[in-house]
Amino acid sequence: MFWRKKKSFAGKHVCITGGSEGLGLALAMEFVREAAHVTIISRSAAKLSAASEGLKRLAGELGSAGRIAHTSADVTDFGGVRDAVARVEAEGGPVDVLVCCAGACKLGHFTDLKADDFESAMRLNYMGTVNALQAALPRMETRDRGLVVIIASAMAVNGMACNSSYAPTKWALRGLADSLRMEYQGTGVGFCIAYPPDTATPGLEATLEGQEEGSEARQLMELGGETYSVEAVSKAIMKGLKRGDYHLPSPDFLQNLTVSSMSGLSPAPLWLPFQMLVSSILVPIYAVYLRKFDAIVRNARKRSKSKKDN
Repeated sequence: MFWRKKKSFAGKHVCITGGSEGLGLALAMEFVREAAHVTIISRSAAKLSAASEGLKRLAGELGSAGRIAHTSADVTDFGGVRDAVARVEAEGGPVDVLVCCAGACKLGHFTDLKADDFESAMRLNYMGTVNALQAALPRMETRDRGLVVIIASAMAVNGMACNSSYAPTKWALRGLADSLRMEYQGTGVGFCIAYPPDTATPGLEATLEGQEEGSEARQLMELGGETYSVEAVSKAIMKGLKRGDYHLPSPDFLQNLTVSSMSGLSPAPLWLPFQMLVSSILVPIYAVYLRKFDAIVRNARKRSKSKKDN
C-alpha cells in the first residue's frame, strides 16, 4: 500500500449528499482544497446557500478554479434524488465522485422507541444512500468510471446499547458497500467506505439532546473514546481517499484496528501478517471493554428499577 500513487481530485466533479453541514460540509471543504468541482445536496435550502457561500470563499482564498454549486433534495425521495443528480450533471458535468453522507441518529432503549423510529432511520441512513446510488451509478457505469464513498459509522462494526435504531442501518451500509465493490469488479467504478467515530457536529448535538450528563448513553459514548473534531475526521478520510483505500481510516487508532480485524470478503486494510497479529491482540482488549460497557448498562438498569420501586 506504500508504493501506490496518490489519487488526485483536481478538476473532478464531486457530489456530496448531506453536504450542507457537519462531516458532509467538512469533506466538501477538503475536496475544495484538492481543487475539485464540488456540488452539495441537502434538504435545507437556507443551509445549502450558507454552506455554498462558505465553500466559494474558501475556493477564492485558495485561488482554486473549482466550481461550487448546490441543489436541494431529500435523499429519502428517490424521484427527487434522481432529478437532483440529473440537474447536477446537466449544470456541472458528469459526477466523478459521489459521497453519500446524509444520516441521523436517535438514541433510546429498544422498547422506548417506536416502529416509526426504526423505519425513519432505515429510510434516511440506508435507503437515502441506496437512492443516491440508484440515481448516480447507472450514469457512472455507462461512462465506465467513477468513485462512490459511503459514509457509515463506527457503529457499522459495533453494536451498542441505546443505538438499536441506528447501528443496524450502518451495518447495512457496510454490507451494501462490500456487495457493490465486488459486483463492480472489472469496471471503472470504485467503492470505499468510512467509519467516522463520535464527531463534534450539529448532528451529534441533536443526538445528545435530552441525554443528561452521566446518563447511560453519555457514559457509553465517553467510554468508547474521545469525540473528534470534524476537521480531524474529514482529513483522515481524505488521506485514505488519496491512497485509494477501500476501508477509509478515522483518527481513532483502535477503531481502525477493529475495522481491519473485520475486513471479511473485502480488501485487507493492513499488511496481511500484521492484520492477523492485530486480530489476536484485539480479543483481550475488547473483552475488557465489553465488561465495562455491560457494567454501565447493568448499573443503569439497577438505578432505573430502584427509582420505579421507590
